[in-house]
Amino acid sequence: MKHGFSDVGSVWVYAAKLKKPKASVSWFLPTSGAVGSSVVIAGTNYIGTTEVTFHGTTASSIFAIGASGFITATVPKGATTGPITITTPAGTVTSSISFTVS
Repeated sequence: MKHGFSDVGSVWVYAAKLKKPKASVSWFLPTSGAVGSSVVIAGTNYIGTTEVTFHGTTASSIFAIGASGFITATVPKGATTGPITITTPAGTVTSSISFTVS
């Protein structure tokens, strides 16, 4: 790929330096739960996710499932009711609704 092109079979691919697409949050389930609960977050462009927070408190574990549109995160100790924020190489995205810590 000396000059930005590579031959992939019979298809030519141009390796341009494109911006990584921003992530989005479509929904998450459950919408409430206790510390230690697993929450599935659905959206887009989660490949490379580096952090998930529950109202500013970092999730105790993050597990990406599916191609790039699902994440399972564990509600961390100290989390309070508020939005879920996901950090990826393209930036951060925050849910429009709050997760309720019960």
